[in-house]
Amino acid sequence: MKEVDKEFNLCYHLLSFNIGGDKMEKVFLGTRVSKSVIEDLKKFCKEHGIKINYLVSEAIQEKLEELKEDEEDIATFQERENEPVLSEKEFYKRIKKRGL
Repeated sequence: MKEVDKEFNLCYHLLSFNIGGDKMEKVFLGTRVSKSVIEDLKKFCKEHGIKINYLVSEAIQEKLEELKEDEEDIATFQERENEPVLSEKEFYKRIKKRGL
């Protein structure tokens, strides 16, 4: 058995995902994760009365939203990268001038 296979113990878990629209269409996703992660996941879900599919689907959706937000932040930074930078003194001068 390959070292990678030993490390991951070939643990597969099937997940269902909402494909969009009003209907809840589901597809199966096979993943390979470490045995310890599966054990921790099962234990946590059992202790908290949460279905594994729900927790994993929500975690993936949350992570995707986080990554999309990061991409937007990077794009905004790149757009504004060459804008002039104000000194702290100039910043407070402009704030004071605006009455803030």
